[in-house]
Amino acid sequence: MKAKRRTLTVKWIVYILYFLLLFTLQQTPGALPVIMGVRPSLLLPAVVCVALYDHELFGAVFGIIAGVLWDLNSISRPFGYSALLLMAIGCLCGLLVTFFMRNNFFTALLLTIPAIAVYEGITWFIFTFLMGEPDSVGILLHYTLPRAVYSLAVMPILYAIQFLLHRCFRKRLISAEEV
Repeated sequence: MKAKRRTLTVKWIVYILYFLLLFTLQQTPGALPVIMGVRPSLLLPAVVCVALYDHELFGAVFGIIAGVLWDLNSISRPFGYSALLLMAIGCLCGLLVTFFMRNNFFTALLLTIPAIAVYEGITWFIFTFLMGEPDSVGILLHYTLPRAVYSLAVMPILYAIQFLLHRCFRKRLISAEEV
């Protein structure tokens, strides 16, 4: 029992460090290539991938963690906005995989597309369109959509990393239960 608890503790710590690394890469200028003037969102597809492998609880918790990190760095959105949306996305993706879908790459792609569309769409609508930005359609076409596509393009890398992390900890948890 102690070995299982220790493995779960290490898993949580590794996941938190992983999300801190993704956040740092996402927010640091020059850390990732800029394509069409935008950097990808790494946290959003990572939340979906965590939810696929570790289901709704981990999806929701790491959605909150990713959202809080994102909110701490945002001056244009109220604190808690990203945490609430990413928590809902993580929980919903985890529930869908638990009850209705199989966890594979195509499911990850199928769930990441609407997750990115919902997050980026709601964010653009509330904080650009409703706030009366003069070129809201231009921002949608030249910033929001390229960022969404770029974020989707990095999802396979995040899915592979999550696959390896989950596999590593699954083996350790199985061996901890046998002891």
